[in-house]
This record gives sequence, structure tokens and C-alpha cells, in this order.
Amino acid sequence: MRQLQNRKSIEQAPFEDICSFACNMFDKVDIYKSENIQLNLQREQLQQQLLGIQQTILAGGSVAAKTILSKLSGPNAGDEASESTAGAKSLGLQHASLLAEKCQLEKKILDLQEQLAEVHKSKADIVQKVVDLKTEIDEKDRVNRQLASTLDDRDKEIAKLKDSLDRLDSKHRTLTDEYLALTLSYKSLEKRHHALKLECDTLSTQILAVKREDAERLNAENDRIMLIQQERHRKELELNVADLTQVQLTKQAAGDPAALALAAMAADNFDTLDDEDDLGNLSAPSRIPAVVEFSFDAHEGEACAVNWYSCSGPKDDYLATGGSDRKLKLWKISDATNSLLATLLGSNASITSIDVEADAILASSNDYATRIWSVNDYKLRRTLTGHSAKVLSAKFLGVPYKVASGSQDRTIKIWDINQGACSRTYFAGSSCYDLVYNNYQVITGHFDAKVRCWDLKRPNDNESIAQIVLQSKITSLDINRDGTKLACSLRDNTIKCLDLRRMEVLQTYSDEKFRIGNDSCRTKFSPDGQFIACGSNDGSLYIWDTDTAKVEKILTGHGATVLACCWSPDGKRMVSIERGRRVSIWI
Repeated sequence: MRQLQNRKSIEQAPFEDICSFACNMFDKVDIYKSENIQLNLQREQLQQQLLGIQQTILAGGSVAAKTILSKLSGPNAGDEASESTAGAKSLGLQHASLLAEKCQLEKKILDLQEQLAEVHKSKADIVQKVVDLKTEIDEKDRVNRQLASTLDDRDKEIAKLKDSLDRLDSKHRTLTDEYLALTLSYKSLEKRHHALKLECDTLSTQILAVKREDAERLNAENDRIMLIQQERHRKELELNVADLTQVQLTKQAAGDPAALALAAMAADNFDTLDDEDDLGNLSAPSRIPAVVEFSFDAHEGEACAVNWYSCSGPKDDYLATGGSDRKLKLWKISDATNSLLATLLGSNASITSIDVEADAILASSNDYATRIWSVNDYKLRRTLTGHSAKVLSAKFLGVPYKVASGSQDRTIKIWDINQGACSRTYFAGSSCYDLVYNNYQVITGHFDAKVRCWDLKRPNDNESIAQIVLQSKITSLDINRDGTKLACSLRDNTIKCLDLRRMEVLQTYSDEKFRIGNDSCRTKFSPDGQFIACGSNDGSLYIWDTDTAKVEKILTGHGATVLACCWSPDGKRMVSIERGRRVSIWI
């Protein structure tokens, strides 16, 4: 309002001067009009006087003429002539003076007429200027009325804003008081949390120490039991093969891996029996592949996941692949050829992981779901939905009818296959990229570089029982056959091998040229646990010795990032997939 008043005073001052000037000009015009009238009256009087003088001159001239004639005709004509001549001279002087006065009057009249014309001209200019000023004043009045209306509206708005400001001030004071109260409460809770954290760290240290003692005791007990079992089996084998020659044992081993191991033990007098393998599960050691047996395009889009799902003989293997074309395909690999057995449909997005157990095949997908198909009839049996983001990994659990899945929504869900529903949800606080199962425990790898262990035996406990912090984001996990070692691939281009009994890092596998391609890159143990394989972003496949962390082999043959690889169950073949459609079988 003050600004509008100042603006009004500033803009009104020039027009007040103009208005006073216009009034003065109008007064001068009136004065000039009165002077013009007086001059006109004087002019008329002078014109009448001029006419009278002219008439007098004319009348006097005739009388003089008559007087001259009368003087010339009479005896006293000379005297009269002289008198008339003198009169005529005086009249001539008067006439000349009158003519001069007439000229002056006419000149004065012309000057007055010119002044009058200039006055009329200035009057017209002043009138036009007054009209323009009047128009401008009207426009300013209209603007002033609009500004006054706007000013009234602003006054009303200011009043409303003042009321709102008062309410907000009151609310602010209330919130400030609440904030102070909450700050005090938070500080108190923070102190309590710090104390509980210290207590938790102390308890975790004690638990790890107890677990380490239990692991050492359990390992010692297992070693003692294994030695007893080994000694008993040696005695039984000595009795059974006492009458067999080494040549006969070698012939029996020609197609039977168990017989091959038996012949080797018999030849060495049973001195090289592996302490970690049970004789009922004896098999030939895994083989490091050397060349690509053959390659094929598995999907219309990018191949994303692969897994061997059974082995029916020494020359026949079965392979499951999943791709971005939303299909799960089953292949028979035999004698350097592949044949498509079935295409399993039902997924609405890319397949992210594959797991097989008995006659069921499990696949997680980017459409927030996990699905189960039957291997016998290739039909979709279950669709498990409940995650709110992409499901990145899913595995069968050792207990019947149970499945675990990990998602980007930072949860791990345990599913009951019979009911098709979630039976438990673990909140990890970070995206789960992969998970494995081991002895009633689900082990998960996360975006926050932590490996977490979840105990399925605790029905009311949703907290992880142990966790290991690594240096970088975890892309995949794999566990060896006896469940004692865990392989973790990290985005810092390393692979860590963890001892699950001590929860410690045993080995770190790396190479100067080895690079993890993306967040879905998978690492894998060999069936006998002697090797670890993982693909690199330059299309190479790296194989390390598990115990020495030495690079045993670098396989080249892919043209893009190798996403996943795994050995066949008998350890004789290896499959790898690259970022694209290409699937390669190695021997």
C-alpha cells in the first residue's frame, strides 16, 4: 500500500504542474480574448474616424473649389485665391497627417491580426494538449482504480495470510516442543542402542568363540568317526578283494567309476583313500575342460541361467536353460549334439536362476514370481507370488516341499509348495542376489556386501544367526558338496571362499585380467570341490584350484561376457553361457 501511495504521489506531481499550466493558459486566453475585443472596438472606431476624415476632406475640397472659383470670378479673386490656397495647404497637411496615422493604424491592425492568429494557433495547441492530458488523466484514473481494487484484494489476502501465519506459528511452536521432546527421547534411545550394540558385539564374539570350539570339537569327532569307518571299510574290502588280481579290478573299472576307485585303492594297498568321501558315493574326480565341444543358440533373446538337472549315463546329460525370452528350455546333450526336449512356458519376464530336485524344476523370474514345473510331463505346477520386486534367486530346500527365494525387495521368503503360500519372511535390509541351502540353514548374499545365515529351525526368530562382511557387493553364492565351504563372487573382481564352520575367509581368487561382468554373474564349485570356475567380461572362463587359489586354466571361446557356468554332475563336461544367445559345452 505504501508503494502504491508513493507511486501515486510520484506520477501525480507532473500532471499537477501540467494542470496548473493549462489553467494559466486558459486565463491568458481569456485575457487575449478581452484584449482582442478591445482592439476590434478600437479598430472600428478608427475606421469610423477615417471615414469621417475622408468625408470631411471630400466636403472641404468641394467648398475650397467653390471658394477658389468664386474668388477667381470676382474682383477680390486674388485675395480669396490666396486665402483658399492657404486653406488648401493646411487641409493637405491635415490630410497627409491623417494618411500617415491611417497607415500606422493599418500596420497596427495587421500586427494585432498576426498576434490574434498566433493566439488562436497557441489556443488550438493548448486545447489539443489539454485534451491529451485529460485522456491521460482518465487513463491514470482508471489504472488508479484498478490498483485500488488490487490493493483491496491484497489487503484481504494479507489478512488471510496473517491468520494462516498465526496458525502456522502456533503449529510450529507445538512441533518445536514435540521435536525437542523427541530429540531427548532419541538421545536416550541412542545411548541405550549403543549399550545394546556393545553388549551384542560382546555376545557375538562369545558366540563365535563357542561356535569355533564346537566346530573344532565336531571336526575332531568327525575325523575320529571317519577314521573308524575307513578302517572298517578297508578291512571289508581286503576280505572282498583278496582273491582278485589288479588286472581284473582294472577291467571291472572300465565304465564303472566306483570300480575304478576300488582298483586304484587296491593297487595302492588302500593307502590313498580320501577321508572326506564316503565309499557309497565314490566317483571320478572332476575334469578341467580344454576345448569347446560344440555351441548352440538356446533362446530367441539373451540366455540368463543354466543348470544340469540329471545324468542318465556316461554319454547322456540333460541341461536346463532360461532366457530373457521368458522361456525355460530342456536339452539333451549327447555325443557332441544337442536336442530340445521341451520348452516350459508360464513366466512373464526373464529367468534369473534355475534349480532342480527329483522330478521338479524351479525357476525365479523378473516378474516378481517363482515357478515350479514337472520334469516328467513338463507342466507348470506352482506359481509362488508375494515379492514386490525382481526375484533374483530360488533354491529347493533339503526339507520336503520347501523352497527359498531372494529378491530385490530385500526379503527372503520360505514357501510351502503344497499350500503354494509363503510360510516365513526374513527381512534382510538389502537386496538378495543369490542364496544356497545347507543343513537347515539358508545362506544369502546381498548388495550391502554381507553374507547372512538364517536358521530354519527357529520358528519365531526372524533375525540372521550370523553374518560376514566382505569388501564388495555379492553377485552369487555356491556351496561345495559336503557343505563346509562357500564360494562368493564379488563386484570388486574377486572370489572369496568361506569356511562355514568358522565363518572365516579361507582363500581369495583373482587375476589381473579377471573382471566380473555384471550383477548376475555366477560362480560354481566343481562336483568334487577341487575347482572353482567363473566367467569374465572379456569372454574368458577362469578356473582356480580351491586349495591353492592358483589359476589352473583360462578358457577362451566366448565373444561376450560369460554370465554363468557349471560342471555336469559327473564332472566330465562344463557348460557356460555368454551375454547373448550362445551356450557352449566344454570337454
